[in-house]
Amino acid sequence: MPSDCHWKVSICIRCAYSVKNWAWEIEDQAKTGYAVLGRDTLRRARKTVMRKGWHHHPIVGQPLRWLGRRHP
Repeated sequence: MPSDCHWKVSICIRCAYSVKNWAWEIEDQAKTGYAVLGRDTLRRARKTVMRKGWHHHPIVGQPLRWLGRRHP
């Protein structure tokens, strides 16, 4: 069995989604181009929304959460 295979590891679905996004961010660090710039812009915008709590706002919160579920 290869040394990088971790067959005993298990994580929940929500954590797997987060790990997938983190891996995508790490891969993007070594890349350039318009697609990478677009994803970085979306990531920064999402982090700003989360930090400021706009996703809990009574008017704009629901559309922001809807977008967040469809964010790459």
